[in-house]
Amino acid sequence: MSQTLTAPGDPASSKPTGHALRLSNVEPEQSKPFHLRDYQVDCITQIQNLWQIGQRAPLLYAPTGAGKTAMAAHIMNTAR
Repeated sequence: MSQTLTAPGDPASSKPTGHALRLSNVEPEQSKPFHLRDYQVDCITQIQNLWQIGQRAPLLYAPTGAGKTAMAAHIMNTAR
């Protein structure tokens, strides 16, 4: 099974041009365990505390390389 991926609004999305990315028999990589840093654990705890008091859309901002994706992945993996 193969799938062609093109960017939305790309002229190639309406007709194939040979420049689209083609995925065929792609196997997902095994996830490797990672350990959160102390400040990441603090951020996650603060977000969870906000959810407990009814805040439904907390905003987390952090500098590049702070691990926002890792924090989001941890939150999603531990969601009940």
